[in-house]
Amino acid sequence: MKKLVIAWLILLALIAQAQAWGPEGHSIVAEIAQRRLTPAVAARVREILGGNASLASIASFADDYRALHPATARWHFVDIPLAAQDYDEARDCAQSSEGDCVIHELARNLHDLTDPASSNTQRREALEAGTPVDWALEAHKAARDVAVAGVAMNDHLGADYLFAVRPTRQLAAAGLRLARTLNEALK
Repeated sequence: MKKLVIAWLILLALIAQAQAWGPEGHSIVAEIAQRRLTPAVAARVREILGGNASLASIASFADDYRALHPATARWHFVDIPLAAQDYDEARDCAQSSEGDCVIHELARNLHDLTDPASSNTQRREALEAGTPVDWALEAHKAARDVAVAGVAMNDHLGADYLFAVRPTRQLAAAGLRLARTLNEALK
């Protein structure tokens, strides 16, 4: 009976983690980031977004867009083979019918955000693309996934590991990473 209860608790924890990456997870990351922007960058983000929009209000736009535009599917990740020793741009970020990868899309978005020749519309689209939010969130999700690769459900997971992959910690770290990226890009 005790093993069954533990199995259910682990299953519930995994379900909670999976749900944390949905629209709510994106909004949380964006809200944390928005609260950590410098005053000048926060004003710039408000100017770019216009009206009462916030980073949180546009955070999951890219996922909604991806559903309707398959050519953007790979803009959310880098698919590095498990057997690979490292990232190979030609292999892992090659152009396909589903786009290239998050690394190239993030570079395009950051270029549009920082290029003085970019229009406000281009800057807004770069933020709405969600790639900076996705990048911050997915980077932490990928690290978690690598940490659990090969771990069977009945293996002992130490308290340090469970603490390290808690969704709240992952979301907070992603929000801080996004704030740092935007503070550097829009200063």
